[in-house]
Amino acid sequence: MATPPQTRLPAKSASTGWPWVVWMAALSPLLLVFILISWPLVSYHGHQCTDPGGPGVHLIVSSPLWMPYLYILCRLHWKWTSGFILPLVAYLVFLVVWAEAIPGLLRSPIAAHQASAVGSLRTINTAEFTYSSTYPRGFSPTLPALGPPPGNAETTASAAGLLDDVLAGGRKNGYTFAYLPGPKDSAGRITSYTVVARPLDGSCGTNSYFTDKSGVIRMTEENRPATAKDPPLSY
Repeated sequence: MATPPQTRLPAKSASTGWPWVVWMAALSPLLLVFILISWPLVSYHGHQCTDPGGPGVHLIVSSPLWMPYLYILCRLHWKWTSGFILPLVAYLVFLVVWAEAIPGLLRSPIAAHQASAVGSLRTINTAEFTYSSTYPRGFSPTLPALGPPPGNAETTASAAGLLDDVLAGGRKNGYTFAYLPGPKDSAGRITSYTVVARPLDGSCGTNSYFTDKSGVIRMTEENRPATAKDPPLSY
């Protein structure tokens, strides 16, 4: 018996004879349109939050918007059966995987921002006690006073070099840090302080945090600043 011929996808389109690379070049403006539409829609961090997931997160989240480009490319290149069924099945499978994976991908950056905020509060607490033991002023009058001095200058009470310039500026990884010094005693020393960390928006985090000279970090899930009355953070 004669061996039946093997079927394989043609190197050129059955209808036009155009090579694959020509179709890709011809439809590249369409891909650009999908990218321009999808990128702002899935840049849920906007310009406010750091993106720990990197471009890969954007690429996966935006896939349902740019996958039609691949479908059109395959449909034009292959015959009707292979050019319709195979991309359609692949597209549907991808949508199922996307629907399962995206909620977790969206939660992961939020959890990372919240963990970073807690770590920043611990850093501020450590910096405050180092400051109070170094300078005869008690705790720092402002958060920038804990930041680095300009250039190669020596550290001073106004630029103690205990925090990086980002955190000393009161905003880091999608959270703002509001520092409030307490009243001065009779010797002019600041004897207390509070710090409240709040997310810039819901895409950066959902928890607000509070800490003071006790070193205890407190948290609330309500849309308000955390206070000393909120429960301590559970580790």
